[in-house]
Amino acid sequence: MPVCPGGRLSERSDRSSFGESDVASAAKVLKNFNAEFQKPVVRVGIVDRSVLSAQDMAAIADLPSREVLLAKLLGLLNTPAQRLASILNTPASQLAQVIKAHAEKGE
Repeated sequence: MPVCPGGRLSERSDRSSFGESDVASAAKVLKNFNAEFQKPVVRVGIVDRSVLSAQDMAAIADLPSREVLLAKLLGLLNTPAQRLASILNTPASQLAQVIKAHAEKGE
C-alpha cells in the first residue's frame, strides 16, 4: 500500500492514464483491464478540459473507434449523393428504354 505524507498507509492509490489521439481507445483499454482484474477503478476522466464522471467514461469506452465513426459518417454523407445520382439517371434510362423499344418495334 502507498504511504501517505503523514506516514500512514493509504488504502487507495491514485494513478493517471493518458490517451492523446483516440480517447475511446484509452477508455476501452481501462474498461477491459478493469473487467478482468477489477482494478483500476475509474473515478473521473478529463477530456479536452472537461471533467467527466465514471459513467461518462464508460459510455465513451462503449463507443466505436474513431475510424469506424468516420466511416459511418462518410457513408451517411455519401448516401444522399448516390440517391440524387440515381434519381437524375432514372429518367434518362427510361427514355433510352422507350427509344430502344420503338427501334426494335420498327425493325
